[in-house]
Amino acid sequence: MLFDKPIQPIPLKLELNKEKVKLGKTLFHDPQLSQDNTISCASCHNLNTGGTDQIVRSIGIKNRIGLINAPTVFKI
Repeated sequence: MLFDKPIQPIPLKLELNKEKVKLGKTLFHDPQLSQDNTISCASCHNLNTGGTDQIVRSIGIKNRIGLINAPTVFKI
């Protein structure tokens, strides 16, 4: 069952692994992870605009217009 454990409070301090943070940042900005090596996650999930691209339908590889917008990547 999804809710079989009690809710845990959010920790006041998060323990961050600097190496994992650096790897995550590198992967998030790496266009080589896209099918045609042209866009990265950061292309649509702009961290300066709430983790979204702020358009109705996101533009993907080969300038294809998607069916939906890029949802935020914050709080995931």
